[in-house]
Amino acid sequence: MSAFGMNNCAKEAPRELEPIIAAISQGLHKAAQPLTVLQGMLEQTLIEAHTLEEYREIMVRLMGEARRVTCCFEHLRELAQVRESGVIAANVRALPEAESQHV
Repeated sequence: MSAFGMNNCAKEAPRELEPIIAAISQGLHKAAQPLTVLQGMLEQTLIEAHTLEEYREIMVRLMGEARRVTCCFEHLRELAQVRESGVIAANVRALPEAESQHV
């Protein structure tokens, strides 16, 4: 890493990269939310005993949160491909809202 640090690197980025940087920031934030839900659900599941049906319901909810994380990282991969292609602002789109079943 340079002497400027990550925050300074972002500030020095060309204006054309601003939409990419904003979308990446949004994508990372959105990925953190379902990861937090996954962690909490797993911890709670390990603490308490459950019936077979309850475990099944928990697994279905965990799969939904895993899909949200996957969606976020797929979007971030698209952003990386946009950056590599050199076509920036026209192809940057907002991260889609994934349906969620929060705890």
